[in-house]
Amino acid sequence: MYTDFYMIKYQRAVKVFLLLCMMTSPVMLRAGEDDYRLFNENGKQGIQLHTGEIIVPAKYDELGWSDAPFSTLQGVVGYRIENTWGLLTIKNNQLTAPVYSHLNKMDAGSYIIAAKRDNITQRIFWSVIDQNGREFVPFKYSKIKIVNDRVIAWFPSGNNVNKVGMLDLHGDEIIPFTHLSLKPLGDLRYLAETADGKLRIYSDAGEHIRDLEFDSLSVFNNGLARVYSNHKVGLLNREGEIVVEPQYGDIRIGDEIMARNYPEWQRLEINNRTSGNYRYDVMQPVTPQIFKVTANGSQWLIDITRDSMVTTTVFNEIGAFENGYAIVRKEKKYGVIRQDGKWLLPLRYNEIIRNDVFLYVLENNGLWNIYDYYGVKKNRVPYEAIGSYKGLLFSVKQRGYWGFINREGREVINCVFDSVGAVVSRHIAVQFKGLYGAIDIDNNWVVVPAQGHVTIVNNELYLRKVGRQTLVMNYNDEIVYFTDNELEIESGYFLEHLSDNNVWKIDFSGVIRLEKVSNILDVNKDNYSPFEEIRPPSEGFIGIKKDGRYGFIDEQNRLRIANRYEDIGRFKEGFAAIKILDRWGFVDVHENLVIQPVFDEVEEFNQGICVVRQNGKYLLINKAGKALFQKGFDTLTPGPEGRYLVTQGERYGLIDHMGNALVSVHYDFVEDLDNGYVIISKLGKYGVVDLQGVNIVPRKYNAIIYYPDENVFYVRIDSDWKPIDL
Repeated sequence: MYTDFYMIKYQRAVKVFLLLCMMTSPVMLRAGEDDYRLFNENGKQGIQLHTGEIIVPAKYDELGWSDAPFSTLQGVVGYRIENTWGLLTIKNNQLTAPVYSHLNKMDAGSYIIAAKRDNITQRIFWSVIDQNGREFVPFKYSKIKIVNDRVIAWFPSGNNVNKVGMLDLHGDEIIPFTHLSLKPLGDLRYLAETADGKLRIYSDAGEHIRDLEFDSLSVFNNGLARVYSNHKVGLLNREGEIVVEPQYGDIRIGDEIMARNYPEWQRLEINNRTSGNYRYDVMQPVTPQIFKVTANGSQWLIDITRDSMVTTTVFNEIGAFENGYAIVRKEKKYGVIRQDGKWLLPLRYNEIIRNDVFLYVLENNGLWNIYDYYGVKKNRVPYEAIGSYKGLLFSVKQRGYWGFINREGREVINCVFDSVGAVVSRHIAVQFKGLYGAIDIDNNWVVVPAQGHVTIVNNELYLRKVGRQTLVMNYNDEIVYFTDNELEIESGYFLEHLSDNNVWKIDFSGVIRLEKVSNILDVNKDNYSPFEEIRPPSEGFIGIKKDGRYGFIDEQNRLRIANRYEDIGRFKEGFAAIKILDRWGFVDVHENLVIQPVFDEVEEFNQGICVVRQNGKYLLINKAGKALFQKGFDTLTPGPEGRYLVTQGERYGLIDHMGNALVSVHYDFVEDLDNGYVIISKLGKYGVVDLQGVNIVPRKYNAIIYYPDENVFYVRIDSDWKPIDL
């Protein structure tokens, strides 16, 4: 009891102390962030506790942040009224007026990246503020990023160029605003690119540590960064000292420093003689002499006869060569090179799109030009957009309206239309001032603009869609046909899809040429077709479906094989597959059942041999239905010269048309080169054998590529990781 008395007095004293603290402390005791909920009322947002108590009334257009959903920052949240933002406490006290165009909450810390729109220039400038709206740096930067209590900022310097520097959170300059780029490297280090393209390392205190004579630098890891020079890798420490000269293909930084060289590529003749050695990550042939190579994420062209660079520039990406040209990219700029590495278009464009005839090029001003494959610009003025070339004209957009230019670049149809279609029979469907019509390529109206979308059919007819009705009209504005059903344009006729899923064939004079029939029609004939389905002809027989069953007619529409089968295949080498009771067999042209229906799946006969599946295994049978071998395979794929690629489980092999094993089924990969040689692989090692199974190239390489133009192999030998001492 004595203990209980003093315990009660102690508990009362603690309660009094906490009450005094709550009355005198400036710190606001608040609920956890998870307790706050947004609610909507009359299109406005407010905040309530999970108990339903409203703490911020619903009078704001949005609560939260410009770049993130609703959350609070030390009891503060952004609010938006119309198009501007301000700061608000969860007690509904407005800390700032709505003067910001953006309020972006940081993931950590109490900083907010804010932006204001200049009333005169309408440009947006950025700053850093705290949760009370106090500015740390002035609103004069075009972009801001906070890294480790440092502010990387971009300052507009004219000609759409930004200079980059770094400030502390008091707005004092640490790294001068004279750089083209600035990025954190970790370990309180930053990499800057100077105006003349040099790389420079700074500390977070702004100390200039050193200039780099190298191509690039990675982020720091355990006080070390990879440094790249001529596509080889070395190591740099935090003091800017080279501790490992660039000489490796890659370096791994961890508890132990590991390095490896680039893979070695060897050029092997068929006689297994080495005629060249190269070290790159990837090699891809462009011509017999020119190869595209990849190393450390960069690409360029080399001449393999000298192992020397063909391109004067190293690219981030070289696209596929088509018609002797490839689109290339370095950073965010694009160009076009020839196979010999020479420039067709320089590396200065924002985007390049190619087709078979022309190149569409997006200039730095946001407008498009057209170039041919001689590097000649075709259009006289640039355009906002360019459509595809249809063999006659390009559609082009200027000042928000569409027109056409010819391949010489002359604007033959002025840019005055809301939208344009493709050139069809020298006619073009257009939209003009909200109405639809058509012009010819000489810029003459052939269909006067009116309500209803227009589709060109040919040089005699067009369709106009008016509500649910489609009108077929000629260019004398006479109605040839009309329907509420879907009308599909075919070559020389229309198909009208009826509401009951049936189809009519309508000729271009508006005459219904076929009575109503089901499903697929014999659209090549005008007379009535009684069949539900018609298959393409094969060896003089045409597969048909009638009364739910399949058979064959000849080209004179005479029934040759009765429609008694569940399904049929095509005739090939005098045999056609037929399906009875869910099993497949074969009949001949006289409907003799030449192979019993005992198979789950069959293909067509090819040189007297057919691939079939029975009991889940694939076999080869002859025209007598006899299996050429007894043991089936999981897959059986026809290849060149009557050979077949086969698998058992995850193992591959090769057999001939009689089922004889050419390459035994125990490899992870098999590729028949169709020249008497086969690439094989097992356990990650590649080699080459001939069709008698004799080793041509030992199975010891990490990759093999066959180059048929030169009849040589390129083999790759990967380098192992090895520890290096610093």
